Amino acid sequence: MLRRQRAETQDLLLRISVLDRFCPALADALTGRADAELILTALHRENAFVEDLGHSWFRLHPLFREILRAHLRARHPGLETELHRRAAAWLRRHGPLVETLEHAAAAGDWAAAAGALVGDLALGELLTGPRAEPLAALFAAMGPEPRTPATDLVRAARALSLGDLDRGLPHLERATRELEDATNRPAQEPNGLTREPHQEQPEPAETAAARLGCALLHVLAARLTGSPARAEAAAHRAEELKQEVPGRLLDRHPELTALLRAHLGAARLWAGRFTQARAALTAVTDRGCTTPTAAAQVRAPEPASPVRTRSPVAPERPSTAQVREECLAHLALLDHLDGHSGRAERKALAALAAADHTDPSVLPGIGPATLVLAAVATDRDELDRAEALVDAPPDAADARPPARDPVAQALHALVTARLLLARGDTEGALEAADRTVVADEPSPWAEAHAALVAAGAHLADGRPELAVKLLTELPGEDPLCLVGAAQAELAAGRPGARPRPARPDTPRGTPPAP
Repeated sequence: MLRRQRAETQDLLLRISVLDRFCPALADALTGRADAELILTALHRENAFVEDLGHSWFRLHPLFREILRAHLRARHPGLETELHRRAAAWLRRHGPLVETLEHAAAAGDWAAAAGALVGDLALGELLTGPRAEPLAALFAAMGPEPRTPATDLVRAARALSLGDLDRGLPHLERATRELEDATNRPAQEPNGLTREPHQEQPEPAETAAARLGCALLHVLAARLTGSPARAEAAAHRAEELKQEVPGRLLDRHPELTALLRAHLGAARLWAGRFTQARAALTAVTDRGCTTPTAAAQVRAPEPASPVRTRSPVAPERPSTAQVREECLAHLALLDHLDGHSGRAERKALAALAAADHTDPSVLPGIGPATLVLAAVATDRDELDRAEALVDAPPDAADARPPARDPVAQALHALVTARLLLARGDTEGALEAADRTVVADEPSPWAEAHAALVAAGAHLADGRPELAVKLLTELPGEDPLCLVGAAQAELAAGRPGARPRPARPDTPRGTPPAP
């Protein structure tokens, strides 16, 4: 059939064989001519293995396409890569992001692939949502080169999503420097590619999107390092940058705003600023499942995503769902720290119930919702249930934060310590309570809670003086620690000791002692 066609038709068929679907304009971009519409219409009319998808889009019969690709490779070795590069460039301006990424990756043009992802404000999709796994798999093939702001942001996002600060921070810092210097280097594209004199100027929207994605990663990095002040500064910068980004991009990617609030809320939680943490987290949970506005729709009819997934993903699951579940779990922890066990349990169960067990972007390990349920069970002296929750295999429904997250680390250590103390294992409780959580700034509630558990272990072992020392040397005046210190004083034979009344502005932060 191929040999019967004219030379122009053969050339077009060979070139479009690299595409899953195509329109005349895209085919023209691959041939360098302007005759694709006439040729494709004629081929479809002749039923020559060209199927009309509607809206001027076509596709080849799969078997015929494979035969054409074999001919392309035999007749024009090396041309396939260039065709993928041309397709990616055209789709970047006129088509959906997923197809742009697929063709850029097939061409080995990682600067273009990363530039498209970052410029579309889609960096958050590497961190959460149903596309996180296929995107991570796609960019896993990217090597250490090229080094551009966009590729560094992608590498930083992949590393930080796993809690790998050692790998992620250098990439983030380099991208930050390059983006800050970009205004002094007008010949540099926002994705790091050198611009030739005849090329168009970079879009301001893409530059703003790259800087906003960078600010998001700085909020995440500050959360992971336990630096609430840096998280606040980065979040403030992100809010400023959002004013420079087109609304259509923000509408298309609601996960970015949700992630900003979730990471900021977690950082505030670590700092013991519960009211502000609750405000940030509630802003995510109250928004619920965001539906993109009409401005967020793709520019071409989109078939099934060509970015391959390794496990099925429910298409209706929104990109903000996993972030919302994590925020619900942190709100449950806030309720527990405030002494509201019933509310904490309900929110933790809601976080688990809302989750989709088939979401592939969930990390392994016990998540905060399960740990809150274990803490509540320990409070109620339901030790078997608490132990089963802590020792249970990972549940895909429990939305887990990155492994390095200090809130998650402290919560796991404290729940384990309280459970061991309740079981009478004072040595194990002391060891668990003394686990080091690496953070730039200490957490008042984590320190107070650990001191309460350690004091309880010392009292159980007949060492009330050590318990008194632990609780009285804590900074601040946590009311529960003051009560615990008074109880330890009494146990040490100092009946004159009385707990000082807490000031009205005393920060809360510890659940009742076991």
